[in-house]
Amino acid sequence: MRFYISFGQAHTHSIDGQTYDKDCLLAIEAKDELQARLGVNKMLNGKWCGIYNEMDLERHGHYFPHGVRNMDRPVQIFTDDQQLPPR
Repeated sequence: MRFYISFGQAHTHSIDGQTYDKDCLLAIEAKDELQARLGVNKMLNGKWCGIYNEMDLERHGHYFPHGVRNMDRPVQIFTDDQQLPPR
C-alpha cells in the first residue's frame, strides 16, 4: 500500500538526494499502515508529522505546495527482518 508522510515545521530531512520539509510529502510503500508508521519512525528517528493514504491525499494534498517529491520512486518500508533504506 502507498502512504504519504508529512514533516513538521522543524523536520527537514535529506533522503535519496531530495530535501523533504513541511511543504512536501514523502511517498512510501508498506504492507499496511502499522508497518509504514514503524518503518518511517525508525528511518527518520521519530522526526515526522503525519501519515496519509490515497483518499487523505485527495482531501489534504493542497496543504503541501511542493507536492509528493518521490511519487515515481516511493521508499520501500520493509519488515523487521529486512534492511531499511539508508537515510
